[in-house]
Amino acid sequence: MKLLLAVDGSDCSTRAARQLVKLARALRKRASVVLIHVDTPIMKSVAIRLGAERTRELHLENAEAALKAARGILRRSKIEYREAMLIGDAGPSIADYAATNKCDLVVMGSHGRTGIANLVMGSVATKVIALGSVPVVVVR
Repeated sequence: MKLLLAVDGSDCSTRAARQLVKLARALRKRASVVLIHVDTPIMKSVAIRLGAERTRELHLENAEAALKAARGILRRSKIEYREAMLIGDAGPSIADYAATNKCDLVVMGSHGRTGIANLVMGSVATKVIALGSVPVVVVR
């Protein structure tokens, strides 16, 4: 079974990583895990001023920070994984990656916003569920 763990470095992501460990251990077959972070694109005018190399470095720094806690949890649990770092709109990027790479399940955290906050800010988890074809476990 191929599991996709989407993280943003938040406490919600840490809880999702712990839940993924539980799911992976419960599977009879060994799970294949992909740890993914999608970074928000830098405004084009800012990226031009920074230059391509510095822009790339910033995206890598953001990904390193976002992946750190989940990496530790997976390593301590002796779960092998590979990583993917993307730049784009998180919801559609995660849904597309999961479908393209034939993942069986997406595991991700949610900040738990409801009502107006969710309508105004949107929810990455909601977008992944709405746009994707792969089942999603949302951890709060």
